[in-house]
Amino acid sequence: FQVLTDQPVTMQPRKTSLKARRIGIWAEDKGFAVSAECSEAVQTAAQAAGEAGAQVLVAKPEVDGNALIDLYLQLLLPILASDMPSPLVKALEAGRPIAKLMARGEPFSIGKWALYSAATHHDWLKADETRRRLKRTMSEFFSRWHAIITPVAPTTAFEHVESGDAVTRLMKVDGKPVPYHMFHAWIALATVCHLPSVVIPVPRRKGELPCGVQIIGPEGGDLDVLAIAEALEAQMGGFQRPPEAVLLAPMPARVKGKPVKVKPEPKTKPVKPVKEKPVKPAKVVKPKPAPKVKPPKPVKPAKGRR
Repeated sequence: FQVLTDQPVTMQPRKTSLKARRIGIWAEDKGFAVSAECSEAVQTAAQAAGEAGAQVLVAKPEVDGNALIDLYLQLLLPILASDMPSPLVKALEAGRPIAKLMARGEPFSIGKWALYSAATHHDWLKADETRRRLKRTMSEFFSRWHAIITPVAPTTAFEHVESGDAVTRLMKVDGKPVPYHMFHAWIALATVCHLPSVVIPVPRRKGELPCGVQIIGPEGGDLDVLAIAEALEAQMGGFQRPPEAVLLAPMPARVKGKPVKVKPEPKTKPVKPVKEKPVKPAKVVKPKPAPKVKPPKPVKPAKGRR
């Protein structure tokens, strides 16, 4: 971790068991979409931690979900836009006054996308200051808790949606349409605040898709979070290999209808080499001698009168 983060690991594992650990549970939030299945996965992990001797209680950090995802996008979009073509960047910068008007009200709109993508250094400094205040909030939170268990995504695996763009595209969570960017909502806290996060699977019911939970700990506590995750995964039965039928099942066709037959390219006849005719040497034309020019006759001086 010291190599990856260029920072010293300040916290060694307190212990390898879950006994007497204080673990918070954050399974739902008004600002974040989450399916009933993913929320139940957190409850399953919480029950397993309690059975192993941990003190498990509902403990939501003092974080506003909508404000958190907005801050996440303020810090993320300038990075994604850093390699945009120069003409597009100039167009976004020129349209900032209009983008500010379009960004009002909606949690995430084309106006906010344009505004955050063309963020100034001053904008980024303001967002970074908000991040630092949030990091202090989480530091105080983790002075009372060893870790917190949350969903890692709002839903299990679903068919990829290719229609629309990053702003207008929708996915479904328990049958309800949700903005596509909300898929990143539950990872925003750890990403923004530089917190260690480990994802582990929970036992799967028959017919259900794989589902995991996220264990988040204090900054610098990577080894401790790994120890909690390892102990909790073992408490829930450890890794369970999916059935062979699932592993060997063919991928479903993405395009409905009859498969399109691709005609092979027609065979082409080999091209015969063209014989080059020898080029006759050009005749050397001797230049004609210049005609002889007769010298002009001398002019006799005129006789003048005395």
